[in-house]
Amino acid sequence: MKKTGIFLLLLLLTGCGFFQQPDFVAVEPPKAAVIVGDTEIPIVPGSFCWSARGVGKCVDTVSPPELVKNQRPITVKPGSSLEISFTQSPVSKSLGANQWIGGQPSPVPVVGENKIVLPVEKGEYIYDIFAQWEQGSASYAFVVSVE
Repeated sequence: MKKTGIFLLLLLLTGCGFFQQPDFVAVEPPKAAVIVGDTEIPIVPGSFCWSARGVGKCVDTVSPPELVKNQRPITVKPGSSLEISFTQSPVSKSLGANQWIGGQPSPVPVVGENKIVLPVEKGEYIYDIFAQWEQGSASYAFVVSVE
């Protein structure tokens, strides 16, 4: 009788979720959007480390020029302002950006909380953006053609 009671207690606790794993946890960083005027620039997710509810995941990708090599650049006007947004707000002042020149990153100033200004010179430009959240950090890459 004692064994049956213990078995029923365990069955009850398991059925009530006491020993169950947490619901599915998405261990992915927020989605990002990069907008110039009315045009959304396609972006490619880059490296990230993210953890939520005790589950963590790190992904290391190739460099931004490699990430976007099959992307068609979106044409933008010289000196355009890019607005960057995320589905979850990053830690204040953690947003950063690089322009990739000759395979090397070159920091680009972030204007205000979420904008970068494109060059006035015509050409194809590769960028990566990155930010931090309480759950981790993430990067994203995109390519534009200034014409």
